[in-house]
Amino acid sequence: MPAYRDAGASGGSNQGKASVQGPQDPAAQEAAARKELLYKQEQLERQFADLHDDARMAQVHDKIEEVSAALLGLPTRLGQVRARGYQFKSFLEKDLERLPVEWERTRPQVIAAVERESQRLAGQMARVQGEVQSARQTMSLPVTQVSARLEQSSAVVRNLESDIAAARSTVQGMTDSVSEGIRKVESAVKTAEDMLDELDAASFRLYPGEYPVAMTKGEWLRGKDDEMKGLLFVTDHRMIFEQKEEVVTKRKLLIFTEKKLVRGLAMEAPIGAFTGAQIEKVGGVFKKKVMHLELTAPPAPFARMSLALDGDEEEWKGLLTRAATGDLEAERVAGAEKKEPEALPEPIVMKCSNCGSTLTIPIVKGMKSVSCEYCGTVLRLS
Repeated sequence: MPAYRDAGASGGSNQGKASVQGPQDPAAQEAAARKELLYKQEQLERQFADLHDDARMAQVHDKIEEVSAALLGLPTRLGQVRARGYQFKSFLEKDLERLPVEWERTRPQVIAAVERESQRLAGQMARVQGEVQSARQTMSLPVTQVSARLEQSSAVVRNLESDIAAARSTVQGMTDSVSEGIRKVESAVKTAEDMLDELDAASFRLYPGEYPVAMTKGEWLRGKDDEMKGLLFVTDHRMIFEQKEEVVTKRKLLIFTEKKLVRGLAMEAPIGAFTGAQIEKVGGVFKKKVMHLELTAPPAPFARMSLALDGDEEEWKGLLTRAATGDLEAERVAGAEKKEPEALPEPIVMKCSNCGSTLTIPIVKGMKSVSCEYCGTVLRLS
């Protein structure tokens, strides 16, 4: 009998603990559920609060100011790069004449749309705010009712969020034409600014009367495991590759402790020496595009040059062709009428004015002088 009583007492004690502390306790379950619902309610209130600026169309107001500021500042920036010697892309001036006129017509329409949508959304914000606040007041109701009301309030807030996003997209779309035009002009001006800054720090100088056209970062692939990082410059006279890369000057074990920036003129050729380019993908799994330049050598130092460029290879191929043919003159600010040559011009052959020998080095666009290989006389070309 005593043994039976001890077993019963022990079993009753364990059963009591399970009913008070176990995971199936209804009171604990309800407390956890209410805590989770309160957390969701607080999230919903923060989500709604974050919509205030969007409902007031704050991003569109910022866009309006951004466009207006850009149209005021870009003419000055363009004038500065012109003064520093950038003469190409004459259409930029035309764009900066057209875009302010277009913006003057569009801006009042955008402002009116912003005011109209802001007023409409303000009414919706007030109604939804009441819905969210009402949901908090139901927290003392049974859990199932609170959960259902919270789902309803969440759906209302999501619908408002979608409505605000659609209204903002519609109004911002009214600025797209001007914004895209400004973006293109600003990108062109920034690219010119970067090029001119690099030329100021370059290891070479432009000739008198030579003007820069374009620049990009790239690698000169000179052979297996022989790559040189640098900058490719195109001017109206030359194609230039300047080495610009950090090289290790000191290392300790496998750690590089000192580096220095190396800049130096690695290759130059008259722009007329360019005769074409082939583009191919090379490498293993991670392929990269390489542009193989075809050159007249001499006067170029070699007949082929392989480059992996940061820019679009097809665009660079077209730009080099237009520079070599002189077609870029149509884009010069004070340039001549546009020319449409059908092919690259044939190299010019000339005779030495001193000994009369026919020079074997072809004369191409961009050359400033040539030396007679027979008597050494330097013949000025321009």
